[in-house]
Amino acid sequence: MKPARLSPPTAAALLLGLTTVIGPGALDSYAASDVPLPIAHFAHIVVDAPHGHLFISGGAGTDGILVTDLDGGNPTMISGEPGATGFALSADGSALYAALPDQNAIAAISTENLTESTRYGTGAGTRPDSLAVAGGTLWFGYGAVGADAGGIGSVDGSGTVALRQDSGTWAAPPTPATTPTSNLSET
Repeated sequence: MKPARLSPPTAAALLLGLTTVIGPGALDSYAASDVPLPIAHFAHIVVDAPHGHLFISGGAGTDGILVTDLDGGNPTMISGEPGATGFALSADGSALYAALPDQNAIAAISTENLTESTRYGTGAGTRPDSLAVAGGTLWFGYGAVGADAGGIGSVDGSGTVALRQDSGTWAAPPTPATTPTSNLSET
């Protein structure tokens, strides 16, 4: 295959376009927009655009969930959520679900008033880790690393927790995930 050659005017236009996009001014404006957050590290982050929130978990060793506006400003803390890690938003956006592995539980937090509304116990030693919402059900991966006791669990619309929703053997908690799909029917 013969390499393509650009004409001098085309190469100049391409170079000019690139320097416009990544020129020195672009870096300066990005650096000026840094917003320091009152958190040492994070485990997960979820964007709740309709309510204008970023939810940020600190993971193990923390006691709350940091909430900011979409620009990272106006930080507030939802306390009493020890070791919060995996997040998922409910289908209607009214609740943030947070996995609490050290509590063997999942917290449901109102996205409107930023308070915990419900806590679902997942069972001793389950250590829920990651969350996903699909089909009106909250799915979660659970288990301890290397314990071969992990699996996929669920919380249905009535709040009933069920474990072993899979037939796999896991060396670590599985990570359920969902992707947006269209509501168009196939023809």
